[in-house]
Amino acid sequence: MSEIPDAVDAPLDWVPALRQTRNGLVRMLSETEKALDSQDSARARAALGLLEDIDEQCQQMTERAVTTAKNGDESTEKGIWRVRIAGNAGRLAREVAGVAEIAINKIEGRVLFSDKANNELRPLFAFVRKALGDVFDGIETGNQTLLIAVISTSEKIASESNAAATEHEERLVQGLCRPKASALFLDLIYSLRGISHTLKTLVRDVPERES
Repeated sequence: MSEIPDAVDAPLDWVPALRQTRNGLVRMLSETEKALDSQDSARARAALGLLEDIDEQCQQMTERAVTTAKNGDESTEKGIWRVRIAGNAGRLAREVAGVAEIAINKIEGRVLFSDKANNELRPLFAFVRKALGDVFDGIETGNQTLLIAVISTSEKIASESNAAATEHEERLVQGLCRPKASALFLDLIYSLRGISHTLKTLVRDVPERES
C-alpha cells in the first residue's frame, strides 16, 4: 500500500459542511439498516430523504474550496484537493442512497431474506458505517491511524462481500434461494462493496500536510 498522506489544514468554514456530510452519511446508512431489520419502508424512505441535505453540504464544501483558493487565501492545489474530496463525498452519498433504495424495494415488495443472508449483511453494514465515520474524522484531523484503518476496513468489506456473493450465487444455482430475494441480496452486497471502493479513493485524495 502506498503511503497515506496527512490531511490538509482546512479553513474553518469548510469543516462544518464536512462534519454534517459525515453525520448525514452515517445516519442514512444506520437508518437504512434499521429499516431492513424492522421491514419499515417509511423509515427507509426517511433515510433516503437525507440525500438532499448531504448533497447540499457537498456543494457547500466545493464552493468554499473554490472561493478560498480564488481569493488567494490558500493554494490552488489545496482547493483542487478539497474539490475532489467533496466530489467523492457526493459520490458516497449517492451510493448510500442506492442502498436505501434497494431496502425500499425489498420491504415494499414483501421480500424476506433468510437468517443466513441477514447474518451476512450485518457485519458488512457495521464495517461500512465505521469506515464512513473514520474517513471524515481522518480528513478533518489528519489522524493517520484512522485513514489507514479506512483502507484496511475497505479491503475487508470487499473481501467479505465477494465471499458472501459467491456463496449466495452457489446457493441460487442449487435452487436453494428465490430469484427475487437473491437479486436484492446481491444488489445490497455489490452496493456495499462499491462504497468500499469509493472510501479508498477518498482516502487517497487526502493531500499531504505542509510541514
